[in-house]
Amino acid sequence: MVISFFFPVFLHAQPRPSLPGVPYAFTPSLGKARLLVLLINFPNQTPLFSPDQFQELFFSRGAYPTGSLADYLAENSYGKLIVEGEVRGWYQAKEPEAYYAGNAFGHKPTLYPRSMARLVEEAVAQAEAEGVDFSAYDNNGDGHVDGLVVIHQGPGGDVTNRPDNLWTTMDYISRGRGTALQVDGVKVDRFLIFEEYYQPDRILPVGIVAHEFGHALGLPDFYQHGGRLALAGVYDLMSAGVWGGGDATRPFQLSAYSKAELGWLSPKVITGRQRVALAPLEQKAEAARLNTPRPGEYFLLEYRAQVGFDQNLPGQGLLIWHVDENVITGNDLPCTGCCRNHPLLALEQADGGNDLEQGKNRGNAEDFFPGPKQERKLFAQTTGTGGERNRGAHSLTWDCELSGVRVSDIRLADGKVLFQARDDDPGLFYTDWPWLVLRSVQVEEVRGDGDGRAEPGESVRLYPVFYNQGAKARKLRITATGPGLDFSNRPLKISKVRPREEFLPGAGLDLEIPADFGPARVKDIHWTIALRKKETKIERVTPLVIGTPEILVVNGAGPGVAGLYQDLLDKLQEPYELWDLNRRGAPPLARLKEQRTLIWLEPFSGSAAASLTSERQQLMQQYLAAGGNLLLVAPGLKLAPVFDPVFDPEAHTRREAPFGLSSTLSAQTEGSSRPKADRREPAPGSAEALAKEMLRVRPGTAFGGISQVKGQAGDLISRDQTFAVQDLFGYPSLPVYMEILPGEEAAPVYTDPFGHVVGVRYPAERPGNWKAVTLSFSFEALPLTAQMQALARVLDFFRRPVDAPVVDAIRPSAGMRGTSQVKLVLSGLNLCPEMTVDLGEGVQVDEVRAKDSKSLELIIHIDPSAPVGRRDLTLHAPGQEPLVLPGSFTVIP
Repeated sequence: MVISFFFPVFLHAQPRPSLPGVPYAFTPSLGKARLLVLLINFPNQTPLFSPDQFQELFFSRGAYPTGSLADYLAENSYGKLIVEGEVRGWYQAKEPEAYYAGNAFGHKPTLYPRSMARLVEEAVAQAEAEGVDFSAYDNNGDGHVDGLVVIHQGPGGDVTNRPDNLWTTMDYISRGRGTALQVDGVKVDRFLIFEEYYQPDRILPVGIVAHEFGHALGLPDFYQHGGRLALAGVYDLMSAGVWGGGDATRPFQLSAYSKAELGWLSPKVITGRQRVALAPLEQKAEAARLNTPRPGEYFLLEYRAQVGFDQNLPGQGLLIWHVDENVITGNDLPCTGCCRNHPLLALEQADGGNDLEQGKNRGNAEDFFPGPKQERKLFAQTTGTGGERNRGAHSLTWDCELSGVRVSDIRLADGKVLFQARDDDPGLFYTDWPWLVLRSVQVEEVRGDGDGRAEPGESVRLYPVFYNQGAKARKLRITATGPGLDFSNRPLKISKVRPREEFLPGAGLDLEIPADFGPARVKDIHWTIALRKKETKIERVTPLVIGTPEILVVNGAGPGVAGLYQDLLDKLQEPYELWDLNRRGAPPLARLKEQRTLIWLEPFSGSAAASLTSERQQLMQQYLAAGGNLLLVAPGLKLAPVFDPVFDPEAHTRREAPFGLSSTLSAQTEGSSRPKADRREPAPGSAEALAKEMLRVRPGTAFGGISQVKGQAGDLISRDQTFAVQDLFGYPSLPVYMEILPGEEAAPVYTDPFGHVVGVRYPAERPGNWKAVTLSFSFEALPLTAQMQALARVLDFFRRPVDAPVVDAIRPSAGMRGTSQVKLVLSGLNLCPEMTVDLGEGVQVDEVRAKDSKSLELIIHIDPSAPVGRRDLTLHAPGQEPLVLPGSFTVIP
């Protein structure tokens, strides 16, 4: 499958306007869209297909054997989007294809002019000389051409897998030459590039064209990195639907979700209980939507029939999509049987097999309701997995709670699909038992300092807040326990609980916290709710932070993103508090100072430019000036390369201000590439001086995306590790609204494959002893195995001196009793022979040798009587706090 390296995130606003200061509005999805197709040949090559053939492929109506791009879009949009245009060329490139590919598929802008951007420039220049009016292809009137297509002679790298061929994608000229072209009063920047053919006897298939054009319209991909998992199956063009029946010459249609996002249909919202009839999606703009109690999460129903471009679908019937717009993109890593990880668009497959999530297939007849297995209902109980929670087809929310959604009596009749639907179904697992959701736990200080926290030496009362999604119940008994915690009073007793009622017990459970509890940490509270006269009971677990957490998560990116960081911090057993930026506004500085570490999550959408205001920048600067630590995660921003003439032609002539979340955005002038210089020198050590060491910000000048992030050798955080971007939203996942210019004092943490810095850190060697890390990608972009490790290393960086020793691995990690001259090798950073090592009772360290600062050799002997089992390794470095590696070495019999 064609895998594009550069992916826009999907913006939900309709229609898509040109945003102030943002040059890259999507191609309009309503009305007429004019495309300019430029054909360009390489020296000593002969094209096999003529301009007339490409004119038919793109723009003919009802004449192309497998359907043209215009045919496809007209059918999908119900005539709401008409594509017109012209084909020019063949033009002649100055260099062979390998020159523009640069042994990197043409995607490495730092090699410019050896990149695809240069080839597009040459095509544009020849078209301009031929008299093409580029202003005619600014479809939305924002001053930028949004309908440029370039087709190069021969096959592409996505076909040959050879890096000396160009890869089919959407990209930007400015990523190569640094700025857009100015032609006919408009800017020429974004382009789609395709190969001439897949096989010498087979012209470029329309499916590939339609898929990439979907990105130009603003649609995301719905398949996972590498193409192994087609998360939306063959049921959407932006997933495996690009291939249609198998060869991409006749792609399947877009899903109702994609069509709705493009403004081509408006789903009917079902409230209460209704009888619904839907015509085939291929023929009428009809779909049904059933909302859940969770904002942005809903079920979307469509009837797909084997007609039109869908004539070769593997089946027909009702498809039920589970949509969660809180998720960043359409291609997040799926996880069956768990509640957190899921894509934006998931199919509730009627057979309950979860085949799409597991990569078993890209869709089959058993995905449809009723389908071959005659599945005629969808409700809270799952199909196909014996009722196992959150697997199979079901209407639970992604938080594993009842949604109230029920679809039943599904059948096909008279060319339509008929079904009963409701959004208020109790969906009971037990007819005589409530389905209780523990929404929160309120903490009241009975004896304490009045700050609302449960802290050592205090007495607190816990009030559980429940919501009943099930049947009415009477006489409930609620108890709570926790490891090492003493709940002193009797169980709570509830006389009656009504369906769909939120209730707070009139009394709470008292908890005495010992004065010697120690540092802040999380304790799990286990709640048991039982019917007094029955054996039936239900259990819930909630974390309780005891003490003042070191970490405050300021969340402006929505509940889905915050949930990721909450999960990671919970797994790391790191206490934290959450501040909802969108609901409560920016926290006051006094509140920030209560926490040693601040994790600030910026939005992932077009609001990024507006949200990172000068006031918020100043708040971060003041927090750092007070000695805090800041992790700023802002995928709406872009970290520009340090001293990179591609992005900053003047960088080699002067030094850039070292870090700079500058408040000088208002000083930008049209066409300027940087903020106006502030020539007034601030007083040393002042907040203003600190601001100079923060990130400088300028309007975005390019669009980028990556397939991996590469760690830097010797870096305290990344340690030379390279991670694939699993969900393909890459960095920054949307048109760049601002670029951050790290100065030379900033240490790169991660780069993308093109050498652009996507993560930087700032050491504590300055007044205030503050530290900061800025990432232009979320940890959600990393594989699950890397997310927790990356966050743990950031927190460790905040807590320890920059020259403190780091140990990543111990080899071997075990030794036998009674052996001598055992060599252990410690790998890490800042290691030296002056260090001493303690391995506990019965293990003696005879010699310490340092090969270099990254490797330490220990010669040990293990006494015959040494206790068997795992033990800590403690490393003592001169002038440093001891480094304890819990359970890192094992003595075996």
